Amino acid sequence: MAASAILRAPCGAGILRAPFRVAGVSHCEDFLKIRWQDGAVSQFPTTWLRNSVRDENIFNSKTLIYDQQKFTDFAAKDHPIISTGYKDGSEDVSVEWPDHSTAFNASWLRARDSSNSQQLTNGKNMELWDASSKLDITYDYAERKEKLFSWMNDLRRYGVAYFKGVPANATGLRDLLESIGQIAQRFHPTNHLVISVDPQKKSESDSNIYTQDKHPVHADTSYFDVPVRLSGLLATEYDAPVEDTTNYFVDSVKVIEDIRKEEPEAFELLSTVPTRFSRRRMDVPEPVEPERAPAFHFETLIKTPFIGYDVGEDRPSLRFSNNHCGLDPDSFKDPKTMRRYFEALKLLQDKLTDPENHQQLVLRQGWCAVFNNWHVCHGRNAVHPTTRRSLMLSYISNVTWQTRWRILLGEKAALGPKWLYGCSEKELEILANRFEK
Repeated sequence: MAASAILRAPCGAGILRAPFRVAGVSHCEDFLKIRWQDGAVSQFPTTWLRNSVRDENIFNSKTLIYDQQKFTDFAAKDHPIISTGYKDGSEDVSVEWPDHSTAFNASWLRARDSSNSQQLTNGKNMELWDASSKLDITYDYAERKEKLFSWMNDLRRYGVAYFKGVPANATGLRDLLESIGQIAQRFHPTNHLVISVDPQKKSESDSNIYTQDKHPVHADTSYFDVPVRLSGLLATEYDAPVEDTTNYFVDSVKVIEDIRKEEPEAFELLSTVPTRFSRRRMDVPEPVEPERAPAFHFETLIKTPFIGYDVGEDRPSLRFSNNHCGLDPDSFKDPKTMRRYFEALKLLQDKLTDPENHQQLVLRQGWCAVFNNWHVCHGRNAVHPTTRRSLMLSYISNVTWQTRWRILLGEKAALGPKWLYGCSEKELEILANRFEK
């Protein structure tokens, strides 16, 4: 038989890798078994298969919605598999029951088999780094759409990407971030924050927080139930005649992993003991009509550990800011454990503020840093008194980030919407890498 009949996907997107090529299918009453050309074997229970049918009499492939009554009735019936099949050159694996026959996409089945999928990811989801690392993460603003997949992948791998040549205004920041999706709504009259250290201008940011002193290391909106995923920090004005102002970024995941290896008890305490993160702001620094001001007042509290887990990207994450406000009295069984907890917190802060963990950047006019708050923390060194510097800050929510990433992976997977629907990020990544390079 012709090799192309075996290897090439019907969509013409490329040649399927061996893990996605079927070597043979068989069945018993309760299972479908598939042998793959990489030697792996997958088994799918008949009950799960019936629950996963995507046929038009049950599932609307345009709206991607099941007919709930038909679906429930069909999935609940206990019928044995009576036949299975696979044709060379096709991606369809057929399954027949006494009351219905259907076809499943073979690549989709392989991606859904969690027992055989670990080795199918591209292995480049994350790369730990520190001050000594050489990160190739700088892009031209004009390339923002052409290289969208590349710099979004950098935001997953490293947690940060830099842009130069960005129009130094709100439109430039908006157009850069909207390459991914809609800018997040802030609890302010505008969706961008202006941070100015020019003493000749009235600041539209909180002058008690954004001073010329060092800006402490933190992750943005740690006090949100779901923190914003991305921040975009654009320099709209920069004049430093005496000394540059440096921003710095820290790989939070590396810091967490270092603590896990070096001080397991500290890691355990920081990942299990909830602390209080809070923000209270009853003024509005931006210009706004007095009668509208109360709409932008803000008060929130969340109790959660410093170290959490980013389920979507399958890695630890860190909430860290000076917006934490203590612990509950009953968080510890004894004073010794409480003391060890605060020693662990000091260890965490020392690592986050250690210059050996920092990647530094001077945000000159037209430069923008886009960073993943679930992956990195950031801060700033002191601003020299002669420096005039103005920045704009906007956010991208987690759901907007997930949406764009899932869409990009789906495009690379080259599968129909009904098979992309409902896949996890890891499964979409597997499918996006199903073709030979």
